[in-house]
Amino acid sequence: MLAGCATPPVAGPPTEASADVREYGPTRVRVTTAAGAAAYLVLTDTWFPGWRARVDGRDAVLWRADHAFRAVWIPPGKHEVEFRFEPRSLKIGLLVSVLSLTAVLGLLVSGRHHAGPA
Repeated sequence: MLAGCATPPVAGPPTEASADVREYGPTRVRVTTAAGAAAYLVLTDTWFPGWRARVDGRDAVLWRADHAFRAVWIPPGKHEVEFRFEPRSLKIGLLVSVLSLTAVLGLLVSGRHHAGPA
């Protein structure tokens, strides 16, 4: 069962398929797949906002499967699937930190120019 979709891509008929986990880390998972028909690769660890999926280097829709897992549709054949954790909050936090550092450095530099010689 996929959440948040009225018309998900259709999977093909049941066929022999394989999935080999090549890398499994807290922010990145890489899986090599092979299937005779279109299918869903379901990663049975926790779905959480901020995860992104790529199939053969192209962005792919990441579906929430069975209320708790991550799924991505893959076409027939052999494919490299990558899941990356890239939450928007991390990008916003980085931007705020860079802007804050720039402001502090600007205040320090301008403070030295206004203080004059001692």
